[in-house]
Amino acid sequence: MTVSVCLKNIVACWFQALAEMVTEQHLQEGRVYPPLSDVREVSTKLAARLIEYAYKEGIATTYPEPSDKEEHVRQNQYHNKYESFVPVTYPWPGIEY
Repeated sequence: MTVSVCLKNIVACWFQALAEMVTEQHLQEGRVYPPLSDVREVSTKLAARLIEYAYKEGIATTYPEPSDKEEHVRQNQYHNKYESFVPVTYPWPGIEY
């Protein structure tokens, strides 16, 4: 697994971080994970925790260490938002659309 700093293994802190994101309300709703609607934010926070761990343990392979880990993750995440999928078109003179 690579998390923007080339971490090769998932570690126990990942599971601890995920467990900390499950709120009492989630548990009352019958969830054992945060809701899928929060997947981007959960993923960002998990990746930032892994990056912190990697640098703390000296197993990160990307240097220098980013000062703001969450921002570093956000800058390297895939974004699927586009302005428009429709190509720009122009009216042909004399033809009404």
